[in-house]
Amino acid sequence: MRRVSSLMSEDLYSTNVEVRYQATPQTQVLIERRWPRGCTGAGNAFLVLLGPSMGKEKPGESRAPGGDNRPYRDPMTMGRSVIDFMGLGGRGHRWNRLCKALLGEDRYTPALTALVNLDWSHETDEREVSPKHLVSGFHDHIWKLLIQLRPRIICALTRRVWDTVAPEVRQFEMADFPKCPIEPSEPRLRLPVAPMFIRIPGCDFVTMLIKPHNHPSRPYLGVRHIAVLGQVSTWFQSQPVSDK
Repeated sequence: MRRVSSLMSEDLYSTNVEVRYQATPQTQVLIERRWPRGCTGAGNAFLVLLGPSMGKEKPGESRAPGGDNRPYRDPMTMGRSVIDFMGLGGRGHRWNRLCKALLGEDRYTPALTALVNLDWSHETDEREVSPKHLVSGFHDHIWKLLIQLRPRIICALTRRVWDTVAPEVRQFEMADFPKCPIEPSEPRLRLPVAPMFIRIPGCDFVTMLIKPHNHPSRPYLGVRHIAVLGQVSTWFQSQPVSDK
């Protein structure tokens, strides 16, 4: 695996998903930075899936406590295949459908998706994660990580994640952007909260923060729900990239 010490091309962080994909190396290359534990995927992610914590530990794996002293472990990579959800079993199909809807094509998912978590505990019930740990995780690790990844779409996977992140970014990084016109007539298909449009420091484009109807590991996130998310993403990507 090749190692790179600097960003190779601005196209790696293009506002156009196809341009970003074409700039992504065919084979994996290492970036001289490491993921905070609980985060993985593409070092130039167009789509960031933002969760509360890592879920259940794998067999033989020690349980991570979360909170302070978060380690930085796995090296960051770029490549056409850096993340895979099929190990999640039947749930993996929903994760992939969600990514496809937000990105536009299946081939973008393994190359341009990152999964990051506010906390690094092994916890299956987000209600057990301390609110303090969620907020400090965002401030101490995840916001810095988003500045590096420069995503166009951030998907807050749960309401608690949204309620943690939205007030933080609303204080200082809001963008002046048109209101999303996608409004399904069927109430249960409407987005639980309206998308937010933010400006990540160092980016000359607007990023959308969106909340799905449910977490993709839960069966309540149906095909029709995901289709609405895809419509919103298509609309967003068709707009001017900047609010200036």
